[in-house]
Amino acid sequence: MEAAKITLGRRVHIAENAVVFGGGEFKMEDYSCLGYSSIVMTATDTPLNGFKASGPMIPSGLRNVVLAEVVVKMDAFVGPICVIYPGIEIGNGAVVTAAASSQKASGEWAIVSGKPARIKAEREHVKFPDC
Repeated sequence: MEAAKITLGRRVHIAENAVVFGGGEFKMEDYSCLGYSSIVMTATDTPLNGFKASGPMIPSGLRNVVLAEVVVKMDAFVGPICVIYPGIEIGNGAVVTAAASSQKASGEWAIVSGKPARIKAEREHVKFPDC
């Protein structure tokens, strides 16, 4: 995992092959999950001042790197093979289904799926108290 700062709550689950990169911040709150082979990007890189390329092979003075925090809130679940973009907050109890691409924040207890991810349903709320 690569980020400027990673904060993990209690009882989080990060499955095999999950990747966090970009140099921004990443936070997983209590009881949240990051699924198998999911990708979390905490930064994006775009051309600066009309230049035609971006990426690490371009001199830093010609790059426009934007760092952003990604947050997976309490009881939220990011399924396997998902892509989460910079600046996204996965709301409390929300589920991002397998192979979804989340480009904007999800609401609390929402079930989102697709490319780009869209709200499909609402998840049942957790019934057990925090322990």
